Amino acid sequence: MLQIASFLVLAVTVAAAYLRYRDPLYPPVIQASLWLTVLCIFWANESEFYPLSAGVYFIFVTGAVLFALGAFLATYRFTPPHHSISFRHDRPDWFASLLFWTPILGFPLMLRRALELTAHGLTGFFLVDLRFALQAKGSYGWLDYLSVLALASAVVHFVIVRDRAGRLRFLVAAATAAGYGILTTGRSLLLFLILSILGIALITRRVRVSRALLAGGVAVLVMFIGLGIALGKMGGLQLTLSERAAVVWESFRLYLLGSLPAFDRFVRSDVSPTYGANMFRSAIAALARLGLVEPPHGLVQPFVKVPEPTNVYTVFQPYFGDFSYFGACFVPFFLGLLHGTVFRRATRGTPFWVVAYGLLLYPLCMQFFQDQYFNLLSTWAQLALWLVFYFYFSRGRSVRAQIAPAPTSR
Repeated sequence: MLQIASFLVLAVTVAAAYLRYRDPLYPPVIQASLWLTVLCIFWANESEFYPLSAGVYFIFVTGAVLFALGAFLATYRFTPPHHSISFRHDRPDWFASLLFWTPILGFPLMLRRALELTAHGLTGFFLVDLRFALQAKGSYGWLDYLSVLALASAVVHFVIVRDRAGRLRFLVAAATAAGYGILTTGRSLLLFLILSILGIALITRRVRVSRALLAGGVAVLVMFIGLGIALGKMGGLQLTLSERAAVVWESFRLYLLGSLPAFDRFVRSDVSPTYGANMFRSAIAALARLGLVEPPHGLVQPFVKVPEPTNVYTVFQPYFGDFSYFGACFVPFFLGLLHGTVFRRATRGTPFWVVAYGLLLYPLCMQFFQDQYFNLLSTWAQLALWLVFYFYFSRGRSVRAQIAPAPTSR
């Protein structure tokens, strides 16, 4: 009965959000569809995981409804124009060149540091040894800023591409960002890159939604499997094809669904509210460097068995940890306000907000996995710095939207 009620509420939320604009890019359509899909897959595999409590179902469903309400208020009385968007950039752009060349010139430093970290590796496989070394060391230090800069470079060059030379610059910038992502030995930066580019292409109506879903699905699947094998997370190279398929499916199922029962275990653990220590960890860490407060806890969460071990707890975990049910239910309302505001401005063709829509597609699509809004405050601050300076203070402010009729088929 609880599952049926959750399904019906989420299905109605998806339908109501879609019928408002008949636009699948409207953020509540994406968010509610995501939760409906993940929960349906969870119900089909429920025997493999611990069951979810009524309180967790309440949080998931209420979060989706209040997210949609927040986006509704942000777009109240707004009618999105149905057109495609391209951009004209007439003048030479020194800041785009700075964004382009700095990560490229810095990549050898990142690679050299990675080689130093793996000099005494135990497995003999570069990425596997690098993953273990980074788990022990924590990060690359100041070189981590270059990975964020590389992402900013890729999305900027995707927006301003006009000719063959521009396409080549974008491909090089994207490949550089992917290289940084590989050296961080995680899938986060690569997913960030893929979803951001797809988001920009979609909101400018460069591609149809069906084609974007197909291309994005293939890219994510190739990245997930390829990097998983390279990092030693999906067994050795000696596995047969059938064995490999079984390992990939088990890994994919745990990544897709394990966070749901993990969050349920977190809710049942009777944690005491921390009143912002989770959501504003990045700000606390900055103050701690100045000696003003005690250092916050680490970003890496403890493992919990669901029954397989996992350490991701859905987007709701930091909100529940800080403010219990109130935070878990009502923070999504403000996230809906944010996404609705960005959607409204992006559909008008403002370059900065077009890029913001693409970037925000990443944390939106990762809600079932973990929070990528507040956990990445430092990353968001860096991206905002580069993009605001480019689109509003450098010659990038000469980027102008060109409007054309949108394709009728989606």
